[in-house]
Amino acid sequence: MGAPKYLYPKKLMKVFNAIAVFTAVILFSSCSSITVVTDYDKTVDFTKYKTYNIKSPRMAGDGTIDPEKLSKRNIEAIHSNIELQMNQKGYVKSANPDVWIIFYIKIDTKQELRTTSTGYYAGNPYYYGGYYGYNTGFSDVSVVEYTEGSIIIDLVDSKDDVLVWQGVGKKTINENKIDHTDEIRKTIGEIFYRYRFSPAK
Repeated sequence: MGAPKYLYPKKLMKVFNAIAVFTAVILFSSCSSITVVTDYDKTVDFTKYKTYNIKSPRMAGDGTIDPEKLSKRNIEAIHSNIELQMNQKGYVKSANPDVWIIFYIKIDTKQELRTTSTGYYAGNPYYYGGYYGYNTGFSDVSVVEYTEGSIIIDLVDSKDDVLVWQGVGKKTINENKIDHTDEIRKTIGEIFYRYRFSPAK
């Protein structure tokens, strides 16, 4: 499969590129929690959308993985949790939706520098200058690799075939673990928590 055919507004693409950099910076300092960033087209009236549907996962380059390599359980977990979030917000699933939801999965190997310092202070315990006392020790810098899993969720206007909203959730994962349904539930919940729109009544 190739990349999706829908067009990204230039202004929104610049924001999404900035999101990727911003996410990487946050994740470097705190890679154990879920990091979520979202953005949307400010010119769109989201209240006009009332129905949705989910397209099959795709590869979009830039490290996204082949959906065929994902376990059926994890794919079903993504579908069911997206449906749960959209239904709770008042949207109705339809075969002819106002918005298509397309999701991608990325698995990346990341590196983090970690510094371990050891040492002691000798001399006058009440004087911290360089004459009566001195510090000795060393710092050990190591590179630690970890696996980062990302869920990228796009909302695409079905009429204009244009991306209108995107949410990205990233989390450190255990690459040897097969069932990620709990991480999927939490990540999608965090992503849609930041989706602040609902259909007009």
